[in-house]
Amino acid sequence: MSGRPSNTTARSTSTSVSNTAKGSGEKACSTTSGPPSSRTSVTPANDPASGAFREFLAEEDEAFREFHKQREKNRGKIQKYIQDYIDIEGSSEEIGRLKLAICIKDTEIQTLKSTYKKQWETFNSRFGERAELQRANARLEKSVRDERVKIEATEKELATLRGIPKQLEMEKTEAERRNQKIYKLETDLKEWDSYVVGLKAIGSVELNRELAQLFNRSYRMASKHFSATLPEQLLSNRARWATLRSCLAAPLPIPTTNTPAAKLCRQAAALHIISAHITTKIFKPCYLHETPGADEAIKEVLRQQSLDETKLRITRAFLLMYPAEIVNKAILRTINTTVSDVVKILSPILGDQTDEFRADLNELLREAVSLWRKAQYSREMVEARTEKEDYRDWKWLRRFGEFDDTPKPPTNFGRLNLFPYVYFRGKSHDIPIYEGIVLWSDQKAVTESEEECRKSMLAESQGRGHDNGMVSEDGESDNE
Repeated sequence: MSGRPSNTTARSTSTSVSNTAKGSGEKACSTTSGPPSSRTSVTPANDPASGAFREFLAEEDEAFREFHKQREKNRGKIQKYIQDYIDIEGSSEEIGRLKLAICIKDTEIQTLKSTYKKQWETFNSRFGERAELQRANARLEKSVRDERVKIEATEKELATLRGIPKQLEMEKTEAERRNQKIYKLETDLKEWDSYVVGLKAIGSVELNRELAQLFNRSYRMASKHFSATLPEQLLSNRARWATLRSCLAAPLPIPTTNTPAAKLCRQAAALHIISAHITTKIFKPCYLHETPGADEAIKEVLRQQSLDETKLRITRAFLLMYPAEIVNKAILRTINTTVSDVVKILSPILGDQTDEFRADLNELLREAVSLWRKAQYSREMVEARTEKEDYRDWKWLRRFGEFDDTPKPPTNFGRLNLFPYVYFRGKSHDIPIYEGIVLWSDQKAVTESEEECRKSMLAESQGRGHDNGMVSEDGESDNE
């Protein structure tokens, strides 16, 4: 049946159309939502050319606002169409037109989205190309700077190379000067080597044996000439005994008697005087300088050079380079002077054997010179001395008795050297060749002499002992 539809049908139709329109309208609104604004997707940190980009964004924003205005107009129209559609229920033709208009607008929106997307992609591609160009430009500038540095280094190297000929000429001149200096030094060294070549290695065993023979001869000579009985005339000459006493390094008690202990002490005094003169006059670096203090000056020079072994050997060899004729004359003068000095000191206890003792002493000193001439030419310097800080390795003679441990009154005498200590002088420590020989204060001959002197002094103080006196501590008789 044709005609106007009923109210129920109209309302249902109207409700359906309204719902459809609302759905279409929501779909249209949802479809028209565009991509995010360029202001939220592009940041100034990614845009090295921000001025151009802002102009571009301003134009795009203007278009986008125009688009939004148009979309709002369209939305108003859609609402109006919906309202008209609701008001004109059953007007399907109007609804179709509205749907068609909505589809057209939706197509326009899609077209705008596509256009915006293309423009966005174009902008990104252009911006990426510019950033790549900037990076390439930075790489090119760095390469240019590196090349400039290389060029500057090359220029410096070239300047250095240009100065090489002049430097080579200077080096050549310096080398010639050094060669001349080296030639002179080699010449001087050959001259010094000619001196040093005379120094030879000497074994300590051989030197020890010869020193022992020298001491045995000295000991036999002392026993021969100073163990004799002295006449009363010599024993009573107190002034001469005082002179002997003053030449001893220690106050050895020497009774002015002919007892066995007194004879042994006279032998010890003679050995000490001979040992001291052999050490200072014979056992020295050379025999040329006889002026006072010359020997000590030479020893001091050698001592200062002891840290440099080469200099020490050269100096020693230089001191030994004089012709044999000059050296032999110096040796003869040294022996004669030494014999005279020793005889003068020992004359109070020598008796009437002066000439014989002089001849024996002359022979002993010649033997000592012969031995020491070998030591002078040793590569390692040989020295002798009569004093030493540590006497534990020194020898003592049983001839002067064993050690007496009984308590005794205090005495000023400690020890007396009888033969020198001979050694190789080293940088850090000395190497012994022959241990020195000493007389100790507690050996029997010394203790008995001390007791005899004490008794003699006591007797003189009581008015006795005028015929059998002794030498006091100050070398003067208490009876004088």
